[in-house]
Amino acid sequence: MNKERIYIGIFILSLLLFVTYEWMKPQPIDWTESYSGLDKIPYGCYIIRDMLPQLFPGEELSNQNEPIFTAEWDSTTSRNVIYINQSFAPDEYEADKLVQQVNMGYNIFIAANSISGNLADTLGIKIYRPAPFFEDSTGTDSLSLNFQNRQLREEKPWIYSEAITNAYFTSFDSLNTTILGKTVQNRINYIKISRGDGALYLHSMPEVFSNFHMLHKRRVNYAFKALSYLPIQPTTWDEYYKLGRSTTSSPMRYIISHEYLRWGWGTALLALLLFMIFRAKRRQRIIPAIDRPKNTTLEFTKTIGRLYFEHGSRKNIAEKKITYFLQYIRTRLRLDTETFDQGFLNNVASRTGIDYDTAVELFNEISAVQEKSSLSSRELQSLNRKIEHFYQKTSR
Repeated sequence: MNKERIYIGIFILSLLLFVTYEWMKPQPIDWTESYSGLDKIPYGCYIIRDMLPQLFPGEELSNQNEPIFTAEWDSTTSRNVIYINQSFAPDEYEADKLVQQVNMGYNIFIAANSISGNLADTLGIKIYRPAPFFEDSTGTDSLSLNFQNRQLREEKPWIYSEAITNAYFTSFDSLNTTILGKTVQNRINYIKISRGDGALYLHSMPEVFSNFHMLHKRRVNYAFKALSYLPIQPTTWDEYYKLGRSTTSSPMRYIISHEYLRWGWGTALLALLLFMIFRAKRRQRIIPAIDRPKNTTLEFTKTIGRLYFEHGSRKNIAEKKITYFLQYIRTRLRLDTETFDQGFLNNVASRTGIDYDTAVELFNEISAVQEKSSLSSRELQSLNRKIEHFYQKTSR
């Protein structure tokens, strides 16, 4: 028992040391471009989502967790909708619904390196997206951005030296489009497309709104100014069109999606399993051996048959035997047992494979027994022997 406790103690101590090591070791940085308002990773948008109340003070703020064509919207009021994704490619129905919302007065902001599909075709836009990290005219790996509006424009542009893609618009409808921002290379990265009573604000660099750049004292000002084009009104933040969006909001999904909660859940399950094993072993009583039940049906049948044979009528026994036998003929061979004529005997012989003479002899004896008022032991035994012989020959 002492050795068992020592082994258990060593196992638990090893488990605790392993969990402590996994808990305290440095975690690798997740560079996934999720742009989710729930993610605090570099390419998440937790900071900008958390600061929306400062951009739209006193207005209703909500999340959109379903597709455009199923989301509820009020066509009688105006609203801002913000989409920040690595790429944005709604299908035909989603694009039509989005354009319809703009025509009814919605102001929709979309920041993405790539805008494609039906929406891009409808708006007539194209975005060129080169590989990230490039050399500008100064020969350094950086990107400088500024606004066209004099009230927002600054003499010293905003410089992004890392974690950004130099995507820019190469084609758009100039009649309905206003250029809002450019790079120092005169490449257009921010435009406004007016349609109906609303407008689409398209930005080709979603990275500038990520946590990575929002932690920079000056770059956060650029993101605020870019979103300041949206009027102060109820605003919806999209969480549906995100990279690797969650398919369910169940508590278990939330636990599994966070490493520390996942470790805690696994440790708790393991501890519960160990408790059940050792606690059950300690408290389990010896299970007494139970003899296998004996099948006494055969003995009971023999006893009843012997009593009936010794004290009953042999004629009665023969009639019951014949009744059961004829029932067997009717159910197994599908034959009428009213008369034992030649046709009946031929069918019995052909369907069972026994000799025709054997069948004739058996049924003749059955007919003879049925006509007698009493039977001797020899006659009953002869009838029983012939019937049992028939059963053996025709058993399937």
